Amino acid sequence: MIYLLKFGASFLLPPGIFLIAFMVIAISLWKKQERSFAKALAGITIVFYLLSTGYVSEILLGSLESRYEPPSELAGDAVIMLGGGATADTQDVDGLGNLGGSAANRLLTAARLQKKLDLPIILSGGQVYSDSGREAQISKRTLLSLGIPEDKILIEDQSLNTKQNAQFVHKL
Repeated sequence: MIYLLKFGASFLLPPGIFLIAFMVIAISLWKKQERSFAKALAGITIVFYLLSTGYVSEILLGSLESRYEPPSELAGDAVIMLGGGATADTQDVDGLGNLGGSAANRLLTAARLQKKLDLPIILSGGQVYSDSGREAQISKRTLLSLGIPEDKILIEDQSLNTKQNAQFVHKL
């Protein structure tokens, strides 16, 4: 039963609801003898569905990720963590603001690397939108609560995209 509910919900929420709407329109066009439009819309819907699946995204990401070998040994001068989204006004254990899912995962990895290598962490990420949090500041607060020493944390909180992350971190 739980699988039926989860499967059903996936078609009521985007992108499922759009896929259903496009297919209903395609069937309606088919019945009205607008077969070329119906075929085109059905084709677009199938491509849209495929691009929405985890299977296709894994293939596309895998082709990018496989180009780079992870280093056999961990070494460097610093651990750099780029932002990935934050909310400013959500309550956390020790203050306001939380990192988004991928940014939180990055922060956890950065903390583990810092403890393993005893290198400083450079946190890079500003406040992209008016309702989002200043990512580097939120990350710093979280790292401090995880026991990372303050003198091991450097912040760059002005960047708004990956290009600026690189430019501003380079200055540090």
